[in-house]
Amino acid sequence: MNIPIYAVVMAGGIGTRFWPKSRIKLPKQFIKIIGNKTMIQSTVHRIGSLVPRKNILIVTNINQANIVYEQLPSIPSTNVILEPVGKNTAPCIGLAALIIQRRNQDGVMLALPSDHWIKNKEIFCKELEIAALRALEKERLITFGIKPAYPETGYGYIQRGKKIHSKPEHEIYQIKKFREKPDLNLAEEFLKSGNHFWNSGIFVWKATTILKEIEKYLPELHKELMTIKTFLGTKREQIEINHIFKRLLSESIDYGVMEKTKDAEIIISQAGWNDVGSWKSLENLIPSDESGNISHPKHLLMDTYNSIIEGDGRFIAAIGLQDMVVIDTKDILLICPKNKCQEIKKLVETLKGKGEKEFL
Repeated sequence: MNIPIYAVVMAGGIGTRFWPKSRIKLPKQFIKIIGNKTMIQSTVHRIGSLVPRKNILIVTNINQANIVYEQLPSIPSTNVILEPVGKNTAPCIGLAALIIQRRNQDGVMLALPSDHWIKNKEIFCKELEIAALRALEKERLITFGIKPAYPETGYGYIQRGKKIHSKPEHEIYQIKKFREKPDLNLAEEFLKSGNHFWNSGIFVWKATTILKEIEKYLPELHKELMTIKTFLGTKREQIEINHIFKRLLSESIDYGVMEKTKDAEIIISQAGWNDVGSWKSLENLIPSDESGNISHPKHLLMDTYNSIIEGDGRFIAAIGLQDMVVIDTKDILLICPKNKCQEIKKLVETLKGKGEKEFL
């Protein structure tokens, strides 16, 4: 069956937990963290066998437009959707759905974060295709769940319900409940239960279906989207998007729609997902040396174990470190224990509060 698939790559975030390498002017999705491609280039590349470039849309901040054009020259400029200000995922997804619906009334939309890592792109594309077919035929809203490998407290969880579909290569369930980021004790319970999965933030649905759900559960947003719709394809399109977006509420599609709808399902992904959410996550993605360190061979590490050492040109020497993160850029040096990596976001917020714009 020929499915009209469109991909929406959400690339408007700042990636504060990857500070100081990820900055406002060059966020995480536009830097090389793993391999020789930037995160957004890897995202577009891995779906290349499933979605033609003309059907890939990029949603990003208006200030990052030139970076997108530079890093993704094969994506038509008309497919780059520019937000004047970030308003979380619901407005971003709603706007993209309008554009897809205008191109194809039956268009199926894959909503993909731009800064995740997938180990097996063949399996991932097959799972996306399975989800797309179900979204087209059954008008379901499907999210990708990840079997937890450890009791992670930094992710939201999804509790599965009744089994709908099961084959060796995939399982699909009804969603019983979305769960907030848990404390460690609750995360351990989720892990033991076997029926809780990490919320990947990857979604599949028909553009018309998600717009109907937004109308039902986020009526104010839908009203504003309908105003934008009247200007799509005109000279005033970007002007109206800029004007309307500035007055929208910041709302996530998870809280706004997925936690309320009766038509949500979860497919359990087996593609090897990682959200590359912090410096600590690199230890699951990049091979370490015999001392457990992730570092460039040019650096000199003595009596140093299980640490992440990254520089921006300067030679780094370390003695006696254990379970530490050291990130050296041209203007900032970050030093913190690996178990405090989630706190980097708070550090960035503190800098922001102090007006230290040059370091953001």
